[in-house]
Amino acid sequence: MSAVMTTSCLEDKEDETTISVELISTLQHLDSGEMIAFVDGGGTASMTASSVANIEQKAGKSLSGVERAIVYCSYDPAYAVQDTLGFIHATQATLNGVVSIPVDSVLYASVPSDSAAINLALDPDSLDVVNCINNFYFYGGYMNIDYTAVCYPYVAPAATVINDSVKENEAYFTLCFNDHNAGSNQSQNYYFYSYRLDDLNVPGNDTIQMFLSTQGLKQVSVRISRKDLKKATY
Repeated sequence: MSAVMTTSCLEDKEDETTISVELISTLQHLDSGEMIAFVDGGGTASMTASSVANIEQKAGKSLSGVERAIVYCSYDPAYAVQDTLGFIHATQATLNGVVSIPVDSVLYASVPSDSAAINLALDPDSLDVVNCINNFYFYGGYMNIDYTAVCYPYVAPAATVINDSVKENEAYFTLCFNDHNAGSNQSQNYYFYSYRLDDLNVPGNDTIQMFLSTQGLKQVSVRISRKDLKKATY
């Protein structure tokens, strides 16, 4: 998946009764066939089972294995409420489309079993330059990186994140953009990936400064709350 999107405010009116939105979300799939999008930053949208089934039929595959996605949906304000923090929670929303976000786990330099994958990602023969980090943020137990890079034609990229080290209230990562993945590239230059942070343990009790390095760019950083490292409870 390649996309450059930001979390949408639930405010773009399609007509007098329907609001259309695009949301970067973590998905929960219910036994009833409904799907709930838990939006990065706050808010939820619960999609009807019939609209989910309609999209699955058009795509020819189930959405049940999709963990993170950009969700396109519409809802009637009559079926939405605003919580005390100002976030919108919509029910009976109609799913109009889904773009899956690739999800992977961070590799750890301190973990011996990760060493082979790390060496492969750092191999100079497949390591390419990232042109721009468009967005770098953390939410709900995920690191999210939106970046621009040019891949060799017809070769799908792999994007590996390595946790190089941690210090008190600090963590350091390297993004490796490689051309050794199987598959074919669709000549897209914009990428959005999410990385699970289940095993990241940063000592200290303050906010955390996260540093990201990648070939071709200056190091970028962002300060986050510790709760952003934890998987959101839905």
